[in-house]
Amino acid sequence: EDQNAAVSSAFFDGDIDDTQRSTQLGKLDLLIASHKLAMVYFAFAVVFPYCLWQIVLVVGDLIEPVHHLAESNSSLALVERLATSLVRCFGITVENGRALITDAHRDMDTTTTTTAFLAFYVSYALGFITPDFARFGTLSREAASAPAQHSGGAAGHGQAKGSEESSNWLIAIQVPEEALNEAYLMRHASANTVHLDDDTDTEGSGPSADTPPDDSQRQSVPTINCEWAKAGVDEAGVPKHPAFPRFLAGEKGNLANAKARWLRTCEWRAEGRIDEILLQPHPYFHVIRKNQPSNYYGRGKHGHPVYIDRPGGVNLKALKKAGVKLSDLLFHFMYSTEFLWTQLEPSEKARTISILDVNGIGLWDFRGEVIDFVRKTISLSGEHYPERAHKIFIVNVPRIFNTIWAVIKPMLDEATREKVGLFRTGYKEALLKEIDADQLPECYGGTCPIPLGESLEDRMLNSHVCKILIEKGIPMKDDDGKDIPGTPESLAKYVDDSLPYGVSKFPEQ
Repeated sequence: EDQNAAVSSAFFDGDIDDTQRSTQLGKLDLLIASHKLAMVYFAFAVVFPYCLWQIVLVVGDLIEPVHHLAESNSSLALVERLATSLVRCFGITVENGRALITDAHRDMDTTTTTTAFLAFYVSYALGFITPDFARFGTLSREAASAPAQHSGGAAGHGQAKGSEESSNWLIAIQVPEEALNEAYLMRHASANTVHLDDDTDTEGSGPSADTPPDDSQRQSVPTINCEWAKAGVDEAGVPKHPAFPRFLAGEKGNLANAKARWLRTCEWRAEGRIDEILLQPHPYFHVIRKNQPSNYYGRGKHGHPVYIDRPGGVNLKALKKAGVKLSDLLFHFMYSTEFLWTQLEPSEKARTISILDVNGIGLWDFRGEVIDFVRKTISLSGEHYPERAHKIFIVNVPRIFNTIWAVIKPMLDEATREKVGLFRTGYKEALLKEIDADQLPECYGGTCPIPLGESLEDRMLNSHVCKILIEKGIPMKDDDGKDIPGTPESLAKYVDDSLPYGVSKFPEQ
């Protein structure tokens, strides 16, 4: 712990003083309680009414068959009357034993959507305004911990525990005591991100909090086994790798935060073997690309690569039938992302222009594993690929998408949210401001006749995947998750080593 604390104080150069840091940590309990309360409000104000509305619609659909059965079974007449009364309470007209449920009812384009939005924003606001008892709970716990520290006996410990349990349950259950211990947090962070050499002297040889490390100590701080970390640091302790300026920009110039984020990314790349991911076989590639359509397609006016994703075309049933798991989808996401930034466009200054076509997506499509996948991909992109988005166009937005966007939006950092544009119509003009017509497919207002999936960029990615499968002797999977007969040998027709791998098209100036 002493070694890690010394390295931490040497590496983090003190851009955040002790007063600021302790203030931030002191607010952690209130912040967590606020979010927990917001979720409680959200559940009661949005999720419960939505589920109730769906039940009402199901009951409304059942009224007609129950009405016909009631003509021959008088005992069902009471059930019909109760169901009719229920749906009428929610404003649905019932005539001649049939509930007049319109498309507006099913699409929730009326009262339910409006109240869901209002309830969400009101509940989230209440989550930050009302939990004053969270602060009182913290004070009660701190007061209770004082006699326990001085008594040193079982009675003192029991008294502290009893007082803690009687205070705010959100804090008592969700926030460990170490969360407010600055020294513990700093040692824990350094222990998980910085690895010292085994032969480091444990007494007196490490740099102190007030003494900057010498050159040899600086070079030995990041011993994480990944290519980014191997670039080392300069005399000021700043990483030399050309990707680091993006991390610094992502942290708005805060050097200490940028270094911490850089170390987390280097550790993540080492543990996940991200540097080697393109050398690993990807047998589910064709299945995933078929049932989770996403493509790289041309360049923007300033050389930024264009990425087109169509989440409305995702076929979860087909993916599950093929045996594709969430981990396989995340692997595919990381595989494609690394291919983009190492083979399609290796420039550190390049960004993506993303077109997210949400046509056909429904609220029921955005649940369970889908939310988990979106959350994890956004988290990975935001944490480990900062400053990689130029523009994000969300097009063909249905009305119901506003509810989905309310869930996704908080997952994005502020800088990314500012780059997002939502378009129900009129998006073609916006796209042509960033992308030349000959670089945009016809279906999005361009003049390029090349179908999605057959662009130069997609052919490069497909060629690389097939080449690795051939080298490893691993067959490609079909829609049933079985080996495709004749593969991997038959994949040779897709391999083209003459394609421009690793060549940047982005102007550096």
